[in-house]
Amino acid sequence: MSEAIKVGHLFYTYPDKTVGLQDINLDVAKGETVIIIGANGTGKSTLLLNLIGILRGRGEIEILGNVLNDKNLRTIRKEMGLVFQNPDDQLFCPTVLDDFAFGPVNLGWDRDVVLQESRNALALVRMEKVESRPSHHLSFGEKKRVAIATLLSMKPQILLMDEPTGGLDPRSCTELIEILYVLKDQGKTILATSHDLHMVSEIADRVCVLSEEKTIVADGPFKEILSNQELLLKNNLIHQHRHRHERFVVEHEHAHLHEHDHENRE
Repeated sequence: MSEAIKVGHLFYTYPDKTVGLQDINLDVAKGETVIIIGANGTGKSTLLLNLIGILRGRGEIEILGNVLNDKNLRTIRKEMGLVFQNPDDQLFCPTVLDDFAFGPVNLGWDRDVVLQESRNALALVRMEKVESRPSHHLSFGEKKRVAIATLLSMKPQILLMDEPTGGLDPRSCTELIEILYVLKDQGKTILATSHDLHMVSEIADRVCVLSEEKTIVADGPFKEILSNQELLLKNNLIHQHRHRHERFVVEHEHAHLHEHDHENRE
């Protein structure tokens, strides 16, 4: 498989001199689903913002063979989009349909085409009935789905998703995971960040671990990474959990992960 994303020796330092990323090397093949996991503050969002060109670090980034630079930025953003962790950062127009139209219309798409693609995307995320509603009247889970749909209406080959299940209740998480399965079946390349190990076990082909030193310390098949308790504990992805049994307290590693999830996946 050819590469959709290629990152070589990427460093990023914030204006206040805080290190955001430290020597990131990452390849993502076309059609692959890769999840970046790490504790809060390890640089997961910073990495995605560098890939889409919102932040600019030092190193090399190629998207579908195009080097990320000012000349290629518009071309890259036609093929790759980012779903932000907070959907309110993405939905700002008077109605849901206006949010859909904003990007495509600015790219010169015909209004009728925009309308049809918007409705197709809303149907995919099961939100057909909300097109005329104000986005700020939707629940958080509904906003997440609409944010994904606004991106899908642009027909990108690559989807970047920052904590897609963050802040969702169990039912909304399940619905979102089902949507991600559909996108995988469509051959979309997905690069997402998360510390929801249940979601990771459901959809990831590969998992990369970002450490508190802001660098990738492990990269491998999802079963291999999620079964490495020592690695997950060291990188603050699971914790020592206490259970009380009458007068006794027992400690063991706790991952907030259903064991059968990654054992039963092929």
